[in-house]
Amino acid sequence: MRKKLTLTLVGTIAALTLGSIAWAAIPAGNGVINGCYDKASGALRVTDTATNTPKGCSNKEAALTWSQQGPKGDPGLPGPKGDKGDPGTSHAYTTVGSGVITATSNFGTKIKELGIPACQLCFNYPGDSYVFSAKLIARADGLNVPPGVVRCQLLVSYANGSSADYAYGTVSSNGSGDVLISTLSMQLSHQMNGGSAAIYCDAAQAALAYDVKITAVQVGGIN
Repeated sequence: MRKKLTLTLVGTIAALTLGSIAWAAIPAGNGVINGCYDKASGALRVTDTATNTPKGCSNKEAALTWSQQGPKGDPGLPGPKGDKGDPGTSHAYTTVGSGVITATSNFGTKIKELGIPACQLCFNYPGDSYVFSAKLIARADGLNVPPGVVRCQLLVSYANGSSADYAYGTVSSNGSGDVLISTLSMQLSHQMNGGSAAIYCDAAQAALAYDVKITAVQVGGIN
């Protein structure tokens, strides 16, 4: 009786071991899962084509294959390039600040400036492409200031020229404080091999510029 029980246990362990080996082949070594689709009932089951355990598809079933991991997707778009075709990466430069607008004409007060480094792999103009944006809040400097216009300019300067965008707003105050404040926003884009972006302003009477921001984002190209 003891000998028969021992043989039974050995047989059971062997069967479990074989079963483990068979199921271990799903998915196959290349990651593909093989299955059989019953054409009448729509039932789907997996099989192992190498060991035929579970058994392969019958003539009433259609063979299917799929993978645990899908196919590789298309490559992404390249980043910004220099004129020598280097891959490059996008980058943002920014600066913040505030200032007092004392000039009354010709955008005579520089509020803030942001330097743009030269392209290390660009050996001739135009260099890298940038999108520039600037913003500030203008308010009267003091109490009982009558309405007056504040004019600001975003000036982007580079080796052989410059580009500019403009914004205007009205500010005033009474004995208690601000009556009118203005948020001025400017934006432009350009290709350049180093240079600067700066905000210049003037006002009919002394005014304040605060929450000043200049941002330059290097991009892949400008259409």
